[in-house]
Amino acid sequence: MEETASGSTTPTANPPLSVRGIQGLYDQGTNVMRYFREVAGTSRNSPEAILISYDLQSGCDIRAMLDPEYSARFDAYVTAIADTLGLRGGTSLLEAGVGEAKTLCDVVARLAVKPQYIYGFDLAWSRIATGLQYAARFEQPPPQLSTGDLFAMPFADDTFDVVFTAQAVEPNNGREEEALRELYRVTRRWLVLFEPDYELGNDETKRRIEEHGYCRDLAGAATRLGYQVVERRLLGAHLRPSNQTGVLIIEKPSSDSTAPTPGYACPRCHRPFVSHCHNYFCTECLTVFPILNGIPCLLPGNGILATKYLEFR
Repeated sequence: MEETASGSTTPTANPPLSVRGIQGLYDQGTNVMRYFREVAGTSRNSPEAILISYDLQSGCDIRAMLDPEYSARFDAYVTAIADTLGLRGGTSLLEAGVGEAKTLCDVVARLAVKPQYIYGFDLAWSRIATGLQYAARFEQPPPQLSTGDLFAMPFADDTFDVVFTAQAVEPNNGREEEALRELYRVTRRWLVLFEPDYELGNDETKRRIEEHGYCRDLAGAATRLGYQVVERRLLGAHLRPSNQTGVLIIEKPSSDSTAPTPGYACPRCHRPFVSHCHNYFCTECLTVFPILNGIPCLLPGNGILATKYLEFR
């Protein structure tokens, strides 16, 4: 996921108090995440800034395809991702930080063997809603899409044979190890990261990563965590020449347990949900997570304490 509004900012003493005010800045061409960084006096992007920025950008990925040059780059990009993921096999696939599901749907369309279970989540509800509309264009079954947090995913341990990201970890500079731990937790066999690579990238890529406060040295973070890195390289096809995509493939030792059927779990305790009255309920946290317009809302903060929920119909 990428910032698309790149106008300069002139921060005031405090950011607008409402999301409506932030929306006004975005409509004027302000780069929202940069604005928050400048107001806070930091080089890192806050969770609030990432959420608001990405929700406001909903639809940008699909509109970008109207540019023939960008569309050609995107085709090469998703083809390269599909070629990489197709070698991993597996019956279940998750894209963490799925955005508008454009990468996920186009990658799956290019896979010779389709996974049986395909999931994706994103912080921003509006991006997921846009993604469901996009997925309806394909003859293949749509993926299961929900809101979710990269650092508190709504899945149990070892759920997916293959987990991948495509420019989703990038805005979280300083939280690289934290992100990898959570991605690794829900991975059963392969974790594949398609993220900007500061160390392998060209000078333009380095400058862009510095400018936007993007993550760095994911390979080093994986090594520090004791994970088995089996491949690291540049993808060879990039959405933007100034933002070269790296490939980092991590293999997780296979588990002796039977592979679980993928499904949603509480983002707080990872216990599988009970479906009740068209919503999800965690019997451990006694919390309801609503389904809004067919989209499960599974950010930790979406939960509503309702100890008596199962007593009502």
